[in-house]
Amino acid sequence: QWISNGHRYNLVDDAAINWLEANAIANGKQFNGLKGHLVTITSEAENQFLVDNFGANLRDRWIGGFQAEGAPEPNGGWTWVTGEVWQYTNWDPVEPNNAYGNENALIFTAEGALWNDKDASDNAHWIPGYVIEYCSVSKPVPEPTSILLLGVALAGLISFKRKKKFKK
Repeated sequence: QWISNGHRYNLVDDAAINWLEANAIANGKQFNGLKGHLVTITSEAENQFLVDNFGANLRDRWIGGFQAEGAPEPNGGWTWVTGEVWQYTNWDPVEPNNAYGNENALIFTAEGALWNDKDASDNAHWIPGYVIEYCSVSKPVPEPTSILLLGVALAGLISFKRKKKFKK
């Protein structure tokens, strides 16, 4: 547990998993009532905490950063799975670079402390696992499309109830 934020972290071994699978699994995990998600690293201190506690085991592990669809390549539109502000970064000096095509998810580099962009659906390269962060509040931000659909559905429901009320 990191005292500064009260969150717990878990390094998960899961050979040959892609980011999409790791993200889905992490979102379904709980620990002592805390909700899980792929780790979101929002400060140098948090990144250093992970390095100090997991060291070389962080090598090539998925973390909770992803690039929004249609974002300017290769370094625009990065965000955290929780919707936290994307301010702190720890990119390897040559990253992000889309070296193998559309690299839109975040992973620790081979050295373990720096970050690299990788294809979220990549099953071709052996990825040994991911890092889960557990905290009391895990609020993934809904996609704008989801919010729009919810708004349309609510408007339709209200309209339907009004029509029904007037028919009585």
